[in-house]
Amino acid sequence: MHVFDGRRDTRIENTSVLVEDNLIKVVSTDLSPADGTTVIDGDGRTLMPGLADTHTHLAFASLPQMKLLVGSPGYNYIYSAGDAEAMLMRGFTSVRDMGGDTFGVKMAIDEGRVPGPRIYPAGSVISQTAGHGDFRFPNQRHPRFGGKIEPMFEQGHATLADGVPEVVAAARENLRHGASHIKIASGGGYS
Repeated sequence: MHVFDGRRDTRIENTSVLVEDNLIKVVSTDLSPADGTTVIDGDGRTLMPGLADTHTHLAFASLPQMKLLVGSPGYNYIYSAGDAEAMLMRGFTSVRDMGGDTFGVKMAIDEGRVPGPRIYPAGSVISQTAGHGDFRFPNQRHPRFGGKIEPMFEQGHATLADGVPEVVAAARENLRHGASHIKIASGGGYS
């Protein structure tokens, strides 16, 4: 096996790695396994540190948009758990989720119930009316003006907040749920 440690420009050829209690203890080209050690043959592959995705949306990374907007929330959360596992299998061990309700998926991963990367969640995208996180269809009215609360907002994927007091309150709500950072969609984006 070879090792790319991220510190050198080249990989270390024909290397062994000793892992104890889920932590890398030794990386060496001269390492012999002790009796009882589980040996995994890297078969010429390269071991490297996990990747970090610093802008993803696990709640809707690959979910078809109409399923997110009008589909079953239970199905959508299970789907995002599958996306989390797929990201881990692609080598991403940490993700900064930039909006959407991933708190439940994060909890399930942290408890070891489902495989996935460490999630640093933003929680609900905080958007101005008609902004990047306003996912209403053109015929849907704002809840403040006679419309109903749409599923995207009800499920915690996005929050409409206009003005400083509403933005501060929305940010505090996300932090209350465990957000590690806040995503504010202050412009129109592609909406």
